[in-house]
Amino acid sequence: MDLITKKFPLLLLCLFISTEVKAWSNSFRFINNFNFPMTITISPSLATVTSTCGISNVTVNPQSPSCEFQFNLAQEKWYNLPANQGTITLTKQTDPSSYCVYNYQYTYTLLPYSFFDIHSEQISLQSCQGNLKPGEISVISDHNQELPRPLAKNIAINIDKDKAVKSTESFSQSDCGGNSGDNCLIASPDLNTVYLPNGSTLAQSITLQNELDRYEPLNFAQFMGSHNSAVSRQYTTSTSPINLSYADPDNYLSITDQLNSGVRQIELDIVWYNNTVTLCHNHISTGLEGILCEGNAPISNAITEIKSWVEKNPSALVIVYLDVNLPLTGKVTNLDSELAKLEPHVFTPALATEYFGVPNNTLPAYQLSANKLIQGFHKNIIITNDDDTNDLQTSQYVFVKVQNSNATPLYESAVDTFVQSNYSNCGNQNKYSNVKNLYANDPNHYNILRMNESRTVLDYVSDSGSYLPNLYVDYYTTQNISNMLNCPINVFSLSLLGFTCDSSSCASHPTDPRLYSFLWSWGLGYPLKNGSNLAYINPTSGHFENNPLVTNTNYSVLCYKKTPAAQTPTAPLQWYLQNVKVFSSQSSFNVAESACRTSGGVFGIPTVAYWMNDAMAVINANGINPYNVLVNYTTINGVWTPNVVVAIESTRGQSLLN
Repeated sequence: MDLITKKFPLLLLCLFISTEVKAWSNSFRFINNFNFPMTITISPSLATVTSTCGISNVTVNPQSPSCEFQFNLAQEKWYNLPANQGTITLTKQTDPSSYCVYNYQYTYTLLPYSFFDIHSEQISLQSCQGNLKPGEISVISDHNQELPRPLAKNIAINIDKDKAVKSTESFSQSDCGGNSGDNCLIASPDLNTVYLPNGSTLAQSITLQNELDRYEPLNFAQFMGSHNSAVSRQYTTSTSPINLSYADPDNYLSITDQLNSGVRQIELDIVWYNNTVTLCHNHISTGLEGILCEGNAPISNAITEIKSWVEKNPSALVIVYLDVNLPLTGKVTNLDSELAKLEPHVFTPALATEYFGVPNNTLPAYQLSANKLIQGFHKNIIITNDDDTNDLQTSQYVFVKVQNSNATPLYESAVDTFVQSNYSNCGNQNKYSNVKNLYANDPNHYNILRMNESRTVLDYVSDSGSYLPNLYVDYYTTQNISNMLNCPINVFSLSLLGFTCDSSSCASHPTDPRLYSFLWSWGLGYPLKNGSNLAYINPTSGHFENNPLVTNTNYSVLCYKKTPAAQTPTAPLQWYLQNVKVFSSQSSFNVAESACRTSGGVFGIPTVAYWMNDAMAVINANGINPYNVLVNYTTINGVWTPNVVVAIESTRGQSLLN
């Protein structure tokens, strides 16, 4: 007789009496992060599934979650564990031959005690058909969230009300976006798949988006970053349960893969250890390096990757942000000797002083643009810091201040601070004053503002462990990113980028579903390689497209009026529409430019998400606009160029502020 039957004879009797005993229920949802509708069908083979929207051929709209499905657990026989099992089918609604089938099995047990074993939520791929691929589906569950975080099972931390082990439930609920559901499937585009004939991949569209604001000052630009980029198993040989790079990493991808995914700000946590500058997360004590940093790579590993990447991507600007965990007193020369390996690609404090007249180690963010740095100075890298300013102000490479700002470079707020504040609405004109209040030490926005998320067990236990799982909000998800992008914040730093799972592995899934959520500019699959060389906004989708323009057809034109010279993003631009008829594709740019000029404005395109949000408000002000909206985004010598001006000497792009 086993332990359960000895200890729980009444339970055993009940199991003999009934062949179906309800023991537990779980909530599940499906998130459709594609730009087309999908359907979900759940077919139980054991126990029941209920929802407010049915369980068969349920339509899930683009960029939307489904309703919540309740999986009720039952027992087929008295001696079986309570369970629910069956299949989940995801189908492209416009292409029913494209679908994936997943097996699911939920079980519940009392012993042996482990949070991860009490209830098991297994979702595994059965097969995919047609044009829906396994790499486009992420599987979210407690089990998968625990895989990269052995710290979640660490006994020393679990003594505090099991906060660490229960963190995975909170992480899952955040990703799944439900009040109680801690497992879900997310369908989202793959980085390297072409979704339209002669179209672009998601990776190509994100690259173009990163170049869209290249003429704007750095304190206007927007791009993805990564939080604690090298606190990762990619940069340690340790398997210690308390080495944070191994046991509780902030990131999953290598720095090279992060950059390939569209990240343009890399954060390196560094300490002096083992007689070199080392990649390590230790904000606690100099006495703990031997425990926390053993086996970790030197900073030179990261520097080699960054240099190699920018040499292969000469049109990209990368900001390297040094999180100096413990003071580098007496070691700045050693750091500089490592940073010197990034030459000749680094824009240095000496160059800033020489050309912009700023004090030493001061970044003139509002006077610099990516285009000015790359085309004017032939530089691709800026290096900044947050801590240890007293030491690093002697560095030849590190900017420790930003011109006209009281805050250190890349002034930081956290996702939970933003979400829980009174300033989290980015959908109207109040967003400009909201950001002034959220980043109070830099109200005029001369700095490069950054918002970090944290997906580590350590941060959860120390800061958020008392929250109910559904209240954990220090997280970027496929469902909250679009609102955040509409605020004039510059850097959106992700954690655990690329940690997504298919049915069997969290190491082979190619695309983090949050990446597509950051694509606010081009529609999925655009630009077309053989399409128009002038882009327009599709007012229905709210994205740029470049299908061939139709002659003898009415279009709208997006114009703006220049406001008094403003060097900080603290006020909206004045967008408006003009209507025109295009008689030929060759004359479309001239017709659009003339319509704006004769009405007292300038033909333009929003180059950042918060300006795009303002422009869409104008486009939709009188209901659904019947015309596609031409924007000043065209190809010059095969390169997509924003806000083109035609001068006597040349044709070039420019900032909206010029």
